[in-house]
Amino acid sequence: LRLWEHSKEGRDVLWAQFSNDILFAFNTFFWAYDPHPELRSLGLKSSDKDRPIITHPYQDQTILEINRAIEVGEHLFIDKSRDMLATYMVLLTFLWRWMTKKGETFRIGSWKEEFVDRKGIIDTLFEKLRYNIARLPLSFLPRSFNADKHSTYMRLLNPENGSSMIGEATNA
Repeated sequence: LRLWEHSKEGRDVLWAQFSNDILFAFNTFFWAYDPHPELRSLGLKSSDKDRPIITHPYQDQTILEINRAIEVGEHLFIDKSRDMLATYMVLLTFLWRWMTKKGETFRIGSWKEEFVDRKGIIDTLFEKLRYNIARLPLSFLPRSFNADKHSTYMRLLNPENGSSMIGEATNA
């Protein structure tokens, strides 16, 4: 992947693959912050809390189902348990669509506003999005994207395609 950095053609190929294949995006460019430093599956310790997302087949199925439900306008129930990345699967599907689809709006909420957005607090939903945006290749970011202007409190705007993510809470 490092070769793309020096080649416009390489960047274009990667962007085309990213924008046309959500599972490629997840498995190549998206990350999860893991506050538990154990590598559970291997029983090893790691001080690295930044983990690339490598999906399992059940996660692939869930990601594709989330994306399909958005496409057709259906509600979707996801039975969630800890450490299955359900929150990341939903948020990063939103992020992928925010980057690749025109004029889409996503409402991102929780029962308390403090869980929706607090800059620098990775436990919040918007900070998980910012965490991933910061790890994307610069060439993937929307043209004219300025984090200070387009990633404000409970709001993420794509100046190139008009898509947005808006935060809300039931206690506001």
